[in-house]
Amino acid sequence: DYDRPRVESKYPASGQVQYMLNLDQEGILKNINFALSRKLGKNLSVGIGFNYIYGYLEKNIEEKWTKSDITITDKKSHDFKGFYINGGLVVYLSDALTVAGVFRTPYTKKSDSKSLLRYYSPQGKTDIKIEASAQNSYKQPLVVGLGLSYKFSKVFKAAADLSFFNWAN
Repeated sequence: DYDRPRVESKYPASGQVQYMLNLDQEGILKNINFALSRKLGKNLSVGIGFNYIYGYLEKNIEEKWTKSDITITDKKSHDFKGFYINGGLVVYLSDALTVAGVFRTPYTKKSDSKSLLRYYSPQGKTDIKIEASAQNSYKQPLVVGLGLSYKFSKVFKAAADLSFFNWAN
């Protein structure tokens, strides 16, 4: 979920607001997963998942100089989509000790993006709009992880995991 609380900043001088800045952001990223798993023998399980992601992000910034009645707005929107595979295996070393390994393939999250930058000054009879659109891509790294679980008793279990994100590639 990309939603953020609206931020508003005002600069009052001599008891009157001279400048206002508003920032607003909202969006969401959803994931549809189709997964299969299988137990192979008494001590081993494997699984694989196929994932489709989609969503959007909208960011709006508005600056206003009240005395001169100038407003600058910057609106950006992104529609995301992508596909990746994840999987893992679990090894039951004993009734108390379990070890797991997982991965997520690297993938490219694609985005159809739009932008509108506007400078508006009714006193100066100026209204400048700059619109743009682009197809962007965001490389997401390979992720691998290891996990360990130990059951001390029927009511107490401890677990730890370690994840590596391969941002270098």
